[in-house]
Amino acid sequence: MRFIYSLLLISLNLATFSQNELKSGLNQGLWHYEIEGIAEAKDGNYLVKVWSFSNKPRISVDVAKKNAVHGIIFKGYRGVSNKISSQPPFSAVQNLEIEKYSFFEEFFGKNGAYSDYVEVLNEGAISPGDLIKVDKEYKIGLIVLIKKDDLRSYLVKQGIIPSLDSGF
Repeated sequence: MRFIYSLLLISLNLATFSQNELKSGLNQGLWHYEIEGIAEAKDGNYLVKVWSFSNKPRISVDVAKKNAVHGIIFKGYRGVSNKISSQPPFSAVQNLEIEKYSFFEEFFGKNGAYSDYVEVLNEGAISPGDLIKVDKEYKIGLIVLIKKDDLRSYLVKQGIIPSLDSGF
């Protein structure tokens, strides 16, 4: 009888851990990328290079798109030269992704709204120098265009981030 109770207790703990791991994984373990600005933002857009990491020497265009949009919302990006200025993330809230878990799960899900705000240039072709072997994985760079004004408007409209003028 003790064995059954112990087994039940362990399985309940594992289930609780799995749920918490899933929610915290949204912000940590599932996102493995770097993002950098490569051209000045014009007409409400950002032109960035997103470096996605993979165990294989290729990456899905959708993964690169998700990484780029995620980066704009939660990380911002650094400029690669003195001519390109760094941009802060849309949100400075530490746990926003966990607080709005259901929104972001749907937003980044299959056929999610994220894809309306990003476009991969060169049809996802990897340029020379954009495939780098780093330890046991590959760092793969793709250039993407982020429709940052439209993305920001959408997130404000959904109540995910405050409008730029709400703090004044």
